[in-house]
Amino acid sequence: MALVFLVFPAVIYAALCLLPPGRQAAVGIGVAALATAGWWWLAPAGEAGDDRRILTAIAGTAIGLAALAQGLRAGLGPVRPGWVWPLVAIAVPAVALVVFLWLLGVR
Repeated sequence: MALVFLVFPAVIYAALCLLPPGRQAAVGIGVAALATAGWWWLAPAGEAGDDRRILTAIAGTAIGLAALAQGLRAGLGPVRPGWVWPLVAIAVPAVALVVFLWLLGVR
C-alpha cells in the first residue's frame, strides 16, 4: 500500500510534466484538476470515502507541483539551454519533499 502513495503522485507529476509547454500543458493540468475535483466531490460520506479523499489530496498535490513546474518552464522562455527543464522538473518535487520533511520535524 505504501508503494501506491509513492508511485501514484510520481506518475501524475511525470505525465503532466511531459506535456508540451504552453496551452497544451495548461489544458492537461486543468483537465486533471477538474477530474480530481470531481473525484473528491463524488466521494461517499463517512469512512467509506476517506481513502478516496486521501488519494485525491495526494493527486492534487502532484497536479499543483506539475502546474508550478510548467509555470516555471513558461517563465524561463523559449530560449534556454536543454538541461534547464529537466533540472526544474526534478528540483520542484525535491524542494517540496524537503519542505514536507522539514514540517514533519525530520532533519
